[in-house]
Amino acid sequence: MSAKYERIKQADLSLPAPLRWLTRAFSSITLSVILLSLVCLYGIAATIPVLYLALTGAYTVIGLITVGLAAVAGFVLLRRVTALPWYVRVAGCLAMLAFGGVVGVRLGYLAYEQLNSVPWLLEHRATVIYRLPWLEMTELEFYAWWPMQIILILFVLNMVWATIRRIEFKFANLGVLTVHSGIVVMAIGSILYGHFKVEGDTILWRRDLGGTFENVFYDAHEPALYIDVDDRQLMVPIPELPRYNDYPVGSLDIHLHRFPQVREMLGENVRLTIPGFKPYADLEPVWRPLRTPDDHAAALATSPALRIALGDDDGPADEMHLTLASNMPAERLMERQGYTVEYLLRPSRERIEDLSTSIAGEHGLIIEIPEHGYREAHAIEPGQTINLDELGYRFTIRDVGEYGMPFVTAGYEDATDTQATIEVTTPDGEQFTRMSLYRYPERTQDFVPSDDPAAGPMGERRDPDPSIRLVYLDSSRWQYHLVADRADADVVGLALRMPGGESTFTALPEQRIRVPGRSEGLGWLYIEQIIPLAGRMTEPRPTPRDRRDASEEGTYINSLLPVRVEVDQPDEQGGTWSRLVWMRHMRYPKYPDQVHRPVFVDLPEVGQVRLAFSRRRFELPFAIALDHFEMQPYPGSQIPQDFTAELLISDVDEHGLMHNQPDRHIVHMNHPLNYRATSSAPLALQRIKISQTGWDPPDSQNPAAAEERDEQGRFLNQQRFTILGIGNNVGIRIIALGATMVGVGIPWAFYIKPWLTRREMRRLQREFAEQAQQRPQHPDVDTDDNAITPTEPHPRTPEHSAV
Repeated sequence: MSAKYERIKQADLSLPAPLRWLTRAFSSITLSVILLSLVCLYGIAATIPVLYLALTGAYTVIGLITVGLAAVAGFVLLRRVTALPWYVRVAGCLAMLAFGGVVGVRLGYLAYEQLNSVPWLLEHRATVIYRLPWLEMTELEFYAWWPMQIILILFVLNMVWATIRRIEFKFANLGVLTVHSGIVVMAIGSILYGHFKVEGDTILWRRDLGGTFENVFYDAHEPALYIDVDDRQLMVPIPELPRYNDYPVGSLDIHLHRFPQVREMLGENVRLTIPGFKPYADLEPVWRPLRTPDDHAAALATSPALRIALGDDDGPADEMHLTLASNMPAERLMERQGYTVEYLLRPSRERIEDLSTSIAGEHGLIIEIPEHGYREAHAIEPGQTINLDELGYRFTIRDVGEYGMPFVTAGYEDATDTQATIEVTTPDGEQFTRMSLYRYPERTQDFVPSDDPAAGPMGERRDPDPSIRLVYLDSSRWQYHLVADRADADVVGLALRMPGGESTFTALPEQRIRVPGRSEGLGWLYIEQIIPLAGRMTEPRPTPRDRRDASEEGTYINSLLPVRVEVDQPDEQGGTWSRLVWMRHMRYPKYPDQVHRPVFVDLPEVGQVRLAFSRRRFELPFAIALDHFEMQPYPGSQIPQDFTAELLISDVDEHGLMHNQPDRHIVHMNHPLNYRATSSAPLALQRIKISQTGWDPPDSQNPAAAEERDEQGRFLNQQRFTILGIGNNVGIRIIALGATMVGVGIPWAFYIKPWLTRREMRRLQREFAEQAQQRPQHPDVDTDDNAITPTEPHPRTPEHSAV
């Protein structure tokens, strides 16, 4: 303890109690150790999942209680019970420690079992603390959170105050002073870094493809909602939006209409609310009964529907429900392994007759020549020829079985079918190919030979010749056709085709049918509900955790945001108008794709409103454009070796207008550009690091188009844009300066200061020796410095005098 601190402590005695305690606390090394320990614990909490934090705490408490008590008892035995021999006391002490260890292990195992049975801990066993529902922040936000900032500020105050009060300001202590100053500088730099850190990106298209100068970038973390009405756009930041956890509709109540700009754009009677959040999910189409006008308005499509469920003798299984929509070809079917169920509403008598026709095989063909009154069902197989000699027709079966791919025809998207391809020769010698479909006979077509290469390998497509009717019958599996006469009535019949060709049509009084699947314990199909008019809606479907990309969690890339839009209307117009829309996240609100698109809502008295869920946009103090971009692959491959972007950058004024000629800069991988903006820019944006983070890759499904180039040799269908990372490093140089000061001060404190101290001691010893030699020597005088000479009385203190 320095003499300086001793003097200051004596001066502190004159201060009032609270102030004296405070100044003594901030002068202590103990407080520094406590604050540094809190920083370490803060970092541990940001790294270790919640369950392991709980286990660590439980094990620590158990260890302190069991082993600690055993250690105290052993100490008492060793030091206090002296009547016993020393070896007995040592053995007893070891036995107590062993007993405490065994008890601690047992209690630790019990604590492990108890904590692993807590549902909340099991749910968040792999979750770090900043991802819990009551925090919801990124790692950078957690380290920049106010508790960490307060700890660092207290640590800076403690270091500064303790240095001033405890350390002598002299040349020998320069190392200690430098180390302390470096630690303070590093802490200050960390505070600045956490407060002013900027991280985001922007997308730039090549100028020859229509790209322009951009002076905005999008934050990497903070979400926002973009509202467009007519030609006006408003960005509404949503900093309170969750990030990692699932919140059902109704569990949140984030009001976006609290912003005056929203009320000014949409009106005082419009409310925008975020009632929930799905962090990792996808939109799944479902069918729901339409009961209100709002349901009708929100439906993407409408159709009579039938709700069915698989089950056993005891009833339907809870998880085996499906809705069949009669007007949607792809969704009026349920296909399972070994059988198919189809919902037919008001089918024609001719269709029922076709489905009820039996054949002697897995594949059949009904041949009908209306002009001659001919109708006959034949079992068929590939390569077979059916000759109708009396009528002059010949039918050759080219192929039977699966159609081969889902349909892309409007209204039939994603539907599948089976088919029979038949070569037909008419009595007058005309030849064509008929493709007859089983489930969708209305899509049956003829193909006529043609010399036009654009006609395709089968020839020119045309509608089927009405003079010949060919109906393909598929009996390769169980085919259940549920028949209803009215959309609001029960199913009245079942047309059943069985493997092998037999077919029946029966009534259906019990509203259930026996289906294959007894090996799974499901032998019945129940008709649960008749829905006269159902609407196709989109609802969120959470992605199971084992199918999630861990690097994309918390980034909003796969999130779904519900927004409830409400409009207060006069009572004569129906009261409150309401819609709930679900939005996928868009990385850039200006560039939608096939999946991540904005949502359009028609608001009463406002018009069409465009809503886009994206990231918060910030303005840059400069404008930037992409003049040229090139990906350089490794030789002989398409694996990127380097990305090179030629950029044009110009400073802009407060209105976003460029006020000088743009400068050309080159950015490529691992070689960012550090651009210094004008002095009028905010502190966080005065020095920006621009790095290459993404590009426009080629289409792996279409290699020929990916390699297509223009006259200048530039790719047309790849390398059209670049994604630039926009960030800063405010405080990094301050942190580096502090680290340098610590690195310089430590050798001074451990090597130079001791050398200076030893040199000063040798100097003092030499001076003392010289003074001793120059002092006159007397025979009756003791040369000991501590001796008392007769000619010089010993100075006495008052105590000595009293004695």
